Amino acid sequence: EMSELAGRACLAYWAGAIGTTYQSDRSLDMTFWSPTQASWAQDDRVVTCFVISADGSPLTGTKLVS
Repeated sequence: EMSELAGRACLAYWAGAIGTTYQSDRSLDMTFWSPTQASWAQDDRVVTCFVISADGSPLTGTKLVS
């Protein structure tokens, strides 16, 4: 459940941050860090979203729109 919620939260920011839609940009993918059960019990509510290349190759430069 936490992974699903975190994934949806990251997707909600995709277009504004990257300038494309997640579904249309096949060169990029995303992953995230989300609270564990243990950290949630300690009031951790932070989700950190990452943009990664879809094929695993290194990314260079920024992918954020300015």
